Amino acid sequence: MKILEKYDRRIWVIFMARIVTAFGFSVAMPYLSLYFHTELGVPMKIVGMILMISAATGALAQIWGGEISDRLGRKSIMVVSMIVRGFAFLAVSYFIHVRSHYLIIALFLVFNSFIGSLFMPASNAMIADVADAKVRVEAYGLIRIGANAGWAIGPALGGFLAGFSYASLFVITALTCFGSAVLIRFFTDESLAKDGTEKPGFRDILTIMKDRGFVKLCLYSAIIFIVMGQLISPLSVYGVDRVGISKVELGYLFSLNGLLIVLLQYPVTRIIKQRHTVGFLVAGCLLYGLGYFSVGFGRSMTALMVSILVVTLGEMIVSPTSTGLASRFAPENRRGRYMGFFGLSEMLGWSLGPFVGGMLLDIFPGRSIFIWSVIMALSLVAAYGFSTLRRLIK
Repeated sequence: MKILEKYDRRIWVIFMARIVTAFGFSVAMPYLSLYFHTELGVPMKIVGMILMISAATGALAQIWGGEISDRLGRKSIMVVSMIVRGFAFLAVSYFIHVRSHYLIIALFLVFNSFIGSLFMPASNAMIADVADAKVRVEAYGLIRIGANAGWAIGPALGGFLAGFSYASLFVITALTCFGSAVLIRFFTDESLAKDGTEKPGFRDILTIMKDRGFVKLCLYSAIIFIVMGQLISPLSVYGVDRVGISKVELGYLFSLNGLLIVLLQYPVTRIIKQRHTVGFLVAGCLLYGLGYFSVGFGRSMTALMVSILVVTLGEMIVSPTSTGLASRFAPENRRGRYMGFFGLSEMLGWSLGPFVGGMLLDIFPGRSIFIWSVIMALSLVAAYGFSTLRRLIK
């Protein structure tokens, strides 16, 4: 019961909402590319372009979402975002059911990414509002556990339903969005202590560029998020095509990543102390570099599992710690704006990651050590960059 009392009730509501939405998202989204390519005959390069545009649109929405959450409130933005996103997923389900042209489905997916990305900076800002600075990193770690728990459950159900109807996947995703909106609407209170009379404007948003320390944090975070982005696409292709593991074994690698986070994220974040945040970030980057560098030497499933273990340890340190550090740079009345900019760096990194990894796979066919040496180098650049932030933290 101590852990329940340790955090504000609103953090637990966001935790539950993230489980629900991550479950719904993971039911459908892993099978979207499969639907486009196998059912509609869309070339994979077009599918990749759709996903890239969707991710870029979501990244830009993070800035706007953070800004309007500072002006209009965290709760209202989260609720409206989830409701509209739910209807957008229903539209996707309908157009899949009637086998519409793929561009119509793609248009709704891009809109969905935009409206859904408004949720993240608002929820991160609410956590910063209600969590004491001493436990803020733990709180962000807790939210990551919720998201990973949802992802651990969804794909299995999605794989079963995809055999019957792709449209049904997005109905489930829509229902989880509505469920998340209900949780936030009826079980949270607004955390922003403002009257909300100001109107958002991009001229004010750009003033954040004057915060040199925060801009550096976003830059080096984007670099380490490029490294994080290797997990899904580049590592999948490398593991199956170069190492020779099966697709089933590849699924086990992803399950290992999610299970480790669910089991160990909270204990890891409890170890991280506020005054040593930068040191832990540097350590997390070094673990990332070591983990991915070891992939280049792996020639079996067991070796890749060891590499994933090291990579996941780096992930469990870097992700909540960087988010917590971003909240420390933010003035109290501009947390949404700051979390929106930080979310932009995160999504840009995740978007560029598969592109960078794919390019390296093409440039170095059969010379695997060079691929993962470049990824390790990016980790070292991020580690050095984070180490220079210590004197700039407020």
